[in-house]
Amino acid sequence: MIKPLFFYLISILVLSLNGARVINALLPLRVYHPEEFPFRGGDFEARFFRSIRIHRWKDYLPQNNRGFNKGKISSFEDPDYIHRFVLHTCRGETVHFLLGAISFVFVLYGFLAPDRTQGVRLFLILSTIYACCQLPFIWVQRYNRPRLIQLEKAVRRKLARQTAARKQGAS
Repeated sequence: MIKPLFFYLISILVLSLNGARVINALLPLRVYHPEEFPFRGGDFEARFFRSIRIHRWKDYLPQNNRGFNKGKISSFEDPDYIHRFVLHTCRGETVHFLLGAISFVFVLYGFLAPDRTQGVRLFLILSTIYACCQLPFIWVQRYNRPRLIQLEKAVRRKLARQTAARKQGAS
């Protein structure tokens, strides 16, 4: 049982470290549509996020900030930057969902165990735990996205008013 468990743990480690990079390479930002299913949230989500007090603990989750600093918005005045940030929340949600889903493939290692039933059961439990560990990361993306979309719309409205005022002042 030790050998299949070792292979399982190594596979999960490799999936965790490289899976996001592979998924990001396969799915460019242009495929994400934040206002459509499955990325559009609902009122039930807002109530759920309030009930688990996500605003208190979301900043303590580890981040993998390759190429885009998600820890802080660097420009509140650039709606295109904010939109790119929104798209990255879609990407992050997709990556964590797929990492959790793909982990169930490794249940097949259970068939290498001397007692296949026990091996499959163990790896199914481990994969379920790994998949559940992805949930807080998905929730944070879904919590932040509506706020970022509202911010983007507000900045675009502000810029439109400024442009209209400049045009009116110039004429």
